[in-house]
Amino acid sequence: MLDFVSKRKWFFLLSGLFIVAGIIAMIVSGLNLGLEFSSGTTMTLLFEKHVAEADLRSAFANLGYSDAIIQSSAQDTFLLQGLALSPQQTQRDQEEAQLADNLQTKFTTTVRTVEFTPLGNSTSGNNTIGNITVGNTTSGNNTSGNTTLALIFGKPVAPSDVSSELATLGYTGVTIQETSLDTYFVRTRAISTAEQGQIKQSLEQKFGPMDFLDFTTISPEVSGQRVKYNIYAIIAASVAILLYMAWAFRKLPNPFKYGACAIVAVLHDVLIMLTVFAIFRIAVDSMFIIAVLTIVGFGVTNVIVVFDRLRESNVMAGRFDLSTRVNLGITETITRSVNTSLTVLFTLFALFAFGGSTIHNFILALIVGVVASTYSSLAIAPQLLVSWESGDFGRLFSWLPIRRQQAK
Repeated sequence: MLDFVSKRKWFFLLSGLFIVAGIIAMIVSGLNLGLEFSSGTTMTLLFEKHVAEADLRSAFANLGYSDAIIQSSAQDTFLLQGLALSPQQTQRDQEEAQLADNLQTKFTTTVRTVEFTPLGNSTSGNNTIGNITVGNTTSGNNTSGNTTLALIFGKPVAPSDVSSELATLGYTGVTIQETSLDTYFVRTRAISTAEQGQIKQSLEQKFGPMDFLDFTTISPEVSGQRVKYNIYAIIAASVAILLYMAWAFRKLPNPFKYGACAIVAVLHDVLIMLTVFAIFRIAVDSMFIIAVLTIVGFGVTNVIVVFDRLRESNVMAGRFDLSTRVNLGITETITRSVNTSLTVLFTLFALFAFGGSTIHNFILALIVGVVASTYSSLAIAPQLLVSWESGDFGRLFSWLPIRRQQAK
């Protein structure tokens, strides 16, 4: 039989030190909140010509956005020249949207289009490509012959396949260049549509043709509401867990203790997740909240497995004390808990390695949560129950060496 109970203070100390480190990190540098929880604007810029990150950062500083967060990446792109499109902006937008839809159907992946218009051939306005608002360029002196259209596929596609499909759609004489263009993700304070047009005009004058792959603004009111609603969701889940645990263990003495210990274990898991994200400055967004709620359910399931053994062994209460029954319960369930968690982790590691960068943070949060919940179901929740029943909370600091020296 494994003896977890006698080491419970060390388990509490280990978790406490880790969580304190996270709290310190949150106080010193704060959480790296995503756009959903902090007001601001995010935009993804695509340039036709090479642009150095330092130069772009300097350009934004000159425009009054010195606090802008800029991240660079390369985007694989097909540049199309000689594409016969209407000289009328509205008509051309419709043709580009239809072209993107046709290519998406053919290649079963997302296709995004960006139109690079030479300087001097555009005037201020509001341009929409497909369903994406991408800039403030409208037709002035622009003609289709002076326009370069960029196609961005969601998966690798051969240039010959693109050329063949364009010919099938009736686009002949098109020059296709496969290249990688500079893409920059920029996050800054909330900016208006007029400011967006000024940014585009200034950047085009400095770096040449560019456009927005996406442009999103979240107001302080909306971000505040999202924070509030997510807190409500976590509170509601905790109350539901408490009531369910109290009902499930209603035949045992003090059933609410089981629910309270389960909630503390779940909060422990959430704090561990927050600690990892705070220390490594990983963005906390809506996907993180989904991961938290997922881990809440997973963690409660692990705790119930252990507590259920205590309920079954309640008939032995006259022969064994609670500490012994907890150790028996952990010994009987540890293999099942660890094997279940390893099965989940193998899947999560595979998703993290091959699932794409867009879900990395979400999968990482799940990985941390699964590890934390497995640990807390064995080393935190049942140990809290023993400490509660044994009156350890009244002697919380009596085991510390400093207190013992003072007592002498």
